[in-house]
Amino acid sequence: MKSLRISESELIIPALQIFSQRKQGTTTSDLIKELTAIMRPIGKDAEILHNRNDSHFSQIVRNLRSHKTFERLRLAVYKAGKPDGKYFITTRGKIFLLAREKEFEYICNYNFTKNERKDAITALLAPTRKSFFIPETNVFEGAIRTTTVAVRVRSTKLRKYAFQYYSKKGQIKCSICNFDFMQIYGKYGEKYIEFHHMKPISTYNSLGQISDIKNAIKNICPVCSNCHAIIHRNNITPQKLKKVLKKYERTNITNHSK
Repeated sequence: MKSLRISESELIIPALQIFSQRKQGTTTSDLIKELTAIMRPIGKDAEILHNRNDSHFSQIVRNLRSHKTFERLRLAVYKAGKPDGKYFITTRGKIFLLAREKEFEYICNYNFTKNERKDAITALLAPTRKSFFIPETNVFEGAIRTTTVAVRVRSTKLRKYAFQYYSKKGQIKCSICNFDFMQIYGKYGEKYIEFHHMKPISTYNSLGQISDIKNAIKNICPVCSNCHAIIHRNNITPQKLKKVLKKYERTNITNHSK
């Protein structure tokens, strides 16, 4: 089976994530090393170029510099230095990243076709893109597979804070139906929950929204997989689903008492 080639556009967001975590700057060598670990190129991408030390993939990473991709988009600056120059993310780059990285993770982690992924990433990178909705599941916070180490660090921080914020005596339940994963699944369900965003990140405008973790936590609530799916399937709020569930429970109690 022919492997899918990695495009230059697919590297923009993971590269920005790396820049955002490296306050001291990122050399092209650093970028090649980290993106190789993240993207895990195979097939043609992993092949070494003739009479070169570069693989096809590392050449694509170098093209980000030769094409001045980040400078052209004003997402990062490249400062020359000895022995190597370094990338530094700009404020515009941070805003751009914050508004798109969750959707990018979703696109990369789900089983889209090559063309679907290409079209989705092209639309995502457009500076004047229209907002569009992508169901947000636990893949965005604390997913096992992430597009970069930077995402894992950031997601772990928010997820850890969310557990502390919403848990009682070390346990966390669905805020709608009170389902407790650990109570049902034992150790396999320990510290597992999904977090629903009341205002989906993907509906922010193209400039995104920056807030500290204490404000960000107010936009999410812990939910079980079933409630989360019903919320997105019907495009309703957690509060409305909770009222529906209570009404259903009262009806059942009344019917059983007859």
